Amino acid sequence: MNAKMKPKLKLNHIKDLHDARYCAAIGVHLLSFRLEDSAEHAIAPKSVAGIMGWLSGPIGVGEFDDSDGAAINEIVTATQLTWISLPFDYPVAEAAEIKAHLIFRGPEAELNLSGLGRMQTLAERFPEALFEFSAGPDTPTWEALKAEGLMARSILRFSEPTPIYALLEREGHPPHAFSLGAFVEEPDGALDYETCDEFFAQYEALSPA
Repeated sequence: MNAKMKPKLKLNHIKDLHDARYCAAIGVHLLSFRLEDSAEHAIAPKSVAGIMGWLSGPIGVGEFDDSDGAAINEIVTATQLTWISLPFDYPVAEAAEIKAHLIFRGPEAELNLSGLGRMQTLAERFPEALFEFSAGPDTPTWEALKAEGLMARSILRFSEPTPIYALLEREGHPPHAFSLGAFVEEPDGALDYETCDEFFAQYEALSPA
């Protein structure tokens, strides 16, 4: 791995300016906000707009489940978000109408070959899109991602940091980013700063300069 290929970091479920400013200070690249009203850890678009207006550096990601494209576009305009995260099974025609960069996210379970097929179809339809999912190294799915050239468009989601540390030590085929959720959060969704500090210190120590 070299410096140009250093994976980015994406933190999920951001709910307030304090957490967002902490992320900006330590160099997180992508801040993700849950914008479905019924979602756990949801945040109002007005609050997201206020947070993004204060920040410079991190890029905002709005996470949706089944809102239609027109409603998402209204929120994109109001919130200054750059990326929109949608499920793998979101309607393609609706996704094509969204005026933002797209991240398609797989299910909570580890990506299987069926999910990989859907990802390949989306990759052809949306050449600039990224893909977020869980996948362990040294599996058939993992090897297929490398063979198809999709690793560089992948955001790998893990429930604990050990696989991230192991991947940072590997040479070649790094993902675009790592996605962090529950293992750096308190039960209410707020960031656990002590755990975050420990993770980011290890991340920097293992990452190329």
